[in-house]
Amino acid sequence: MRKYFFKNLRFQIIFSMLILAFLMVITNIIGFAVFSKKRIQNMIFEKGMNQVIATADYANYILNNSKDYLKDL
Repeated sequence: MRKYFFKNLRFQIIFSMLILAFLMVITNIIGFAVFSKKRIQNMIFEKGMNQVIATADYANYILNNSKDYLKDL
């Protein structure tokens, strides 16, 4: 079961997208800690949130529109 779990191409793509989104959130938190200006904080937060939303939308697109080719092997 575990071997198939990581051979699932769609799962690997979505899992890597979620890790990427998590790293973007961590980067935003570090940006908040480093930059004290409110305008810069808002700019970093908005850019990070747009990246996370785009990543989630792309992962959703892949989940709904791609066939899992490794399952047939």
